[in-house]
Amino acid sequence: MLRKYFLKKEAVTGLAESFTSEISFGEKVDVGDGFIILQNKILVEMTEVEFKGIKKIVILEEVKYSSEEEFYKAVIQEVSPDFPVIVLWAEGVIFKHTPMLPDLEEFAKRYADEGVVYWANVLYAKKEEYEEEKEIEMHTIKIIKAPAPALVDAAKALRKRLEEIR
Repeated sequence: MLRKYFLKKEAVTGLAESFTSEISFGEKVDVGDGFIILQNKILVEMTEVEFKGIKKIVILEEVKYSSEEEFYKAVIQEVSPDFPVIVLWAEGVIFKHTPMLPDLEEFAKRYADEGVVYWANVLYAKKEEYEEEKEIEMHTIKIIKAPAPALVDAAKALRKRLEEIR
């Protein structure tokens, strides 16, 4: 569905002047190219914007940790203390994933057509309470609340898997 916005005559003076020989303001006339004059206003059809959410996340490898401390040690492994480490939190789970970029034609097609994304791996552990950062050895780990619905859904699935291994 196209969204339509009304603009006042003064806002489109240059545009209106280009049509002065064909129409005058106030006439109910279709002037083409998506512009309609109606009661001293110009109706402009805007570009259609479609939001397609992620429908499926395929995780190729998972690594579960029995404690958040083990998880933190794993994510800082081989990372310089100067380099930022960022992890996600949602639904009582802390996690870090490595997405596979949709640069291969097959992955790009599935992403665009079906909403399927691939994660090469995900590391995760149980963490009931959210905190903004954690100091481990000489590293500061920034913890971000999962900002997207697909990430929250992934955290729910990871939480379920953690509960299954008890």
